Amino acid sequence: MKKKQKGGIRLCKKHFIRSIIIIVLSVVLVGCSVGNLGNQNRNREELGALQKDTLLIDVESTPIDMGSLNQYKIEAELNTNIHQLIAKQSVSYVNNTQEELKEIYFNLYPNAFKDKDTAPILFDQTRHASKYEAGYIELNNLKVNDEKNNYEISGIGETLLKIPLEEPLQPHKVVDIYMEYTIQVPNVKERFGVWEGVYNFGNWYPVAAVYDHRGWNLEPYYSIGDPFYSEVGNYDVTLILPEKMELAASGNITSHMTRKNKRIWKIESKLMRDFAWCSSEDFEVEEVMVGDTVVKMYYLTNDPQVREKAKEYAVNSLKTFNEVYQPYPYGYYSVVETNFPSGMEYPGLVYVGRQHYDKNRLDSLELIIVHETAHQWWYGVVGNDQVNEAWLDESLTTYSELAYYRNVYDEEKGIQHHQRRNQSQYEVVKEGFSDKRILRPLSEFDGWSDYGTLVYSHGANMLYHLEEQYGEDKLYEILKTYYHENQFKVATSEDFIRITEEILSKDQEIFFGKWLLGQ
Repeated sequence: MKKKQKGGIRLCKKHFIRSIIIIVLSVVLVGCSVGNLGNQNRNREELGALQKDTLLIDVESTPIDMGSLNQYKIEAELNTNIHQLIAKQSVSYVNNTQEELKEIYFNLYPNAFKDKDTAPILFDQTRHASKYEAGYIELNNLKVNDEKNNYEISGIGETLLKIPLEEPLQPHKVVDIYMEYTIQVPNVKERFGVWEGVYNFGNWYPVAAVYDHRGWNLEPYYSIGDPFYSEVGNYDVTLILPEKMELAASGNITSHMTRKNKRIWKIESKLMRDFAWCSSEDFEVEEVMVGDTVVKMYYLTNDPQVREKAKEYAVNSLKTFNEVYQPYPYGYYSVVETNFPSGMEYPGLVYVGRQHYDKNRLDSLELIIVHETAHQWWYGVVGNDQVNEAWLDESLTTYSELAYYRNVYDEEKGIQHHQRRNQSQYEVVKEGFSDKRILRPLSEFDGWSDYGTLVYSHGANMLYHLEEQYGEDKLYEILKTYYHENQFKVATSEDFIRITEEILSKDQEIFFGKWLLGQ
C-alpha cells in the first residue's frame, strides 16, 4: 500500500484480480430467455413501448463526451448449418490518452476456445465433451483509413490483435479501422457457444483493448472470473439470421424485416460497455414496463408458473435498484433463459441458466436474476477493471442482493439472506485460505473457490460492516454518490475509498487496508 494521499488511500493496482466460487456462481450469474414474435409485437403495441432510442437520459447531462467514444458498426450473418458467423466491422477509434499511439490492440476472445483442454469453460463442465468442436475467429481483411494494413495475432491463446500504425495517432484524434472476419462457434454451454440450437454471443467480436495509466491492458481470457475490461462505446449492429430465429440483444432492436427466408435485425446500442446477443428458434418473448424501461423476458420453458416468477423477479429487481441507487438509464433490459451453467451479465442483457427455470429451484432463479440485474449498475453503467479490481463490481453486486431482499420482503429476510449467503459462506471456508486479500489480480487466485468466497461474499461482508458502523442511509449515500460520479466511466478502488471518506468524514485507510489487502 502506498502512502495516503489527499482524498483517500492509493492502492497498488498491480495486485488486483477476480475469480468466482462454484457454490456462489451456481446461484449468482445470469442467463438467456425466450421469445415469440407474435407475442412480442402484440405486447409492444399494448405497452406503447415503441421507443426508438437506447437511452432514457439526456446525453448532454451525462459526464461523457459522445465524441470521445469508440463507434462500432458491425454487419454479420449467421449460418446455423455450420455454426459460422461472417462479419464486417468498422471501428472509429478515438485516442483518449495523453500520448501518441503507435499501435492499437483488440481482444480476440473467440480464439480462447480453439483447444478444449485450455478453453475457459466455467467449472470444467464440458471440457471433456467427446464431440467438442473448436471455436475461433479468423481475420480475412484489415484496413486502416481505407488502406491495407499489417497486423499481428499474439498472446496466450492468440487472443490479441496488434495493429501497427504507419503514423502515430495523436491524442484526441480518430483512426478508422475496418475488418472482415469469420467466427466459428464452439459447441459449449458458455458465454460464447451454441448448445441445442441456442446461440450465445458474449465476448465474440474484436473489441478495443483499454489503454490506461498502466498502458495497454493485454490480459488473457482467464478461466475464472469475468476476465474482461472494456470502455463504453456506441454500437450500430446489423444481424442476418434464419427467418425463424428470435433475437435478444444489448440495446434497442430498432427494426427487423424478412427477406428471402432470412430476417435482418437492426440494433442500436448507445453508451454501452459491450455488445452481446442470443438467438434461438425456441425463444418466446414477453414484455413488461418498469418505469420507462421495457423488460424483455426470453423463455425456453413452457411452465407458466416459472415464467411468471422469473418476470416478477426481474421487475422487482429493476424497481428496487431504480429506487435504492439511480434509475436505469436504458430503454430496454433483456433477461434471457439460455444454456449456461449459471448466469452472466452484459449491458442491457443477462444470461440465466435454463436449469434454474424449475418450480423446485425458484430461490436460485430469483437470486441469479437479482444478482445479474444489479450488475447493470455495477459493471454496466459504472465500469471497472474486472481483471484487476473485481471487487468493485462483484462485492457491490452481492451486497445489492441484501438491498433487494430487505426492500421486496422485509429487513429480517434481507439480513437472513446476507448471513447465509455471505457471512456463513466465508466462515465455513476462511481457514483454508492462506491469502485473504479481496483486492488482487485474477492470476493470484487459486481458482473459483477462493475467488468467489473473497470477492463476492467477503467483499459484501466488508460493505455490510460499513453499514453496521455508520447506518444503512450512509452506505446507500456512498453507493449513490459513487454511481453518480462514475456513470459510463471506469472507476477505481481509489475512487470508492475517496467517496467513502468524504461522506463519512473519516479516514478509512486502516479499514480498507484490513479488508481489501488483508493488513
